[in-house]
Amino acid sequence: MQAGALPAGPLAAAIHASIKTKVKASMTLRILSAAVAAVFVPMLSQAQDIAPPSAVTVRPVLGLMGTFGGDKLVDVLFTDGTSSAVTAGGTAYLYAGAEIHPVALPLSVLATVGYHVSSAGGSNGDYRFERIPFELLAMADVMPGRLRLGGGLRYDTNVNLSSHGVVAAPATTFKDAAGGVLQAEWMLSRQFGVVARYVNIRYRFDDGAGTSFRASGNQGGIGLNWYL
Repeated sequence: MQAGALPAGPLAAAIHASIKTKVKASMTLRILSAAVAAVFVPMLSQAQDIAPPSAVTVRPVLGLMGTFGGDKLVDVLFTDGTSSAVTAGGTAYLYAGAEIHPVALPLSVLATVGYHVSSAGGSNGDYRFERIPFELLAMADVMPGRLRLGGGLRYDTNVNLSSHGVVAAPATTFKDAAGGVLQAEWMLSRQFGVVARYVNIRYRFDDGAGTSFRASGNQGGIGLNWYL
């Protein structure tokens, strides 16, 4: 592994690693995806009894999204000459929560918690940028039953850059970060919606000893919501 010095700005191109072969998906993402679904679906199914149907409806929601953008945090160089990057805005975002919809209003509120990860690596090691986002969004029915537009707040916790295997090193822990979300959703049916969004957020690292930098996590995203 070859490592350069930290730049004054974001962590872009600060770390370079040689890893044997690429892997198709992170085992961590697979395990956490299954865990989130197993834990939240039974709990959220009970939420439909929170309020009388005549006043408000509450539906559990599961979502999966691909995201792109943000500053480059790590450049991983493979032994076959190819490379891959870990970015502050990528790459896979899995979430679960509830949609609260007052029947008398063309407005819904989405409250979710999720797992967001960008990773790059191979069979002998990898890097992961992970965070646990909480989101609260208000969505207006622009075309009832079809198009919804809105936005809201996002708060990322447990933000860290970690490495494993032959590139293992102490994790870099970032401060919790708050940001804004703009989102559009096209309803394919009552249960499924295609989502497009933009998130504006910045992450900050400060070790308290004079080393600090910021990284832009600004990102676009496309995904699917499943309303139970």
